[in-house]
Amino acid sequence: MQPKGKGTPTYIYQQLEHLDCVDLYMLATATLKVEVISKEIVKPSFPTSDHLHHYQLSFNDQMSPPIYNPMTLFYASKGDVQDISTRLKNSLSKILTLYYQLAGRLKDNNFINCNDEGIPFLEA
Repeated sequence: MQPKGKGTPTYIYQQLEHLDCVDLYMLATATLKVEVISKEIVKPSFPTSDHLHHYQLSFNDQMSPPIYNPMTLFYASKGDVQDISTRLKNSLSKILTLYYQLAGRLKDNNFINCNDEGIPFLEA
């Protein structure tokens, strides 16, 4: 059973169904002013094995133009914000151990140096 409150994806989808293309475009291009409270780099909880430090990109990956894909996740404040932030950072740190390539850096558009540098985590 899915929740049906105002902040749920089901409710939001139902509201978006009634918008036309112009409304959706305006919603997608709207600017939102936010204040960054904290910024830090989250690193994997365990270091990457030495034999996995060099991740070779496929030919298609090397030929594709670089694309920046920003992601913004919004969470309702239902409790201690500091606790939620800590839990998100811990979860991210654990998952970066499994997806170690995301915590590395692209080198010469040929391979990823999986050096556990981490990814930015901003709290706003």
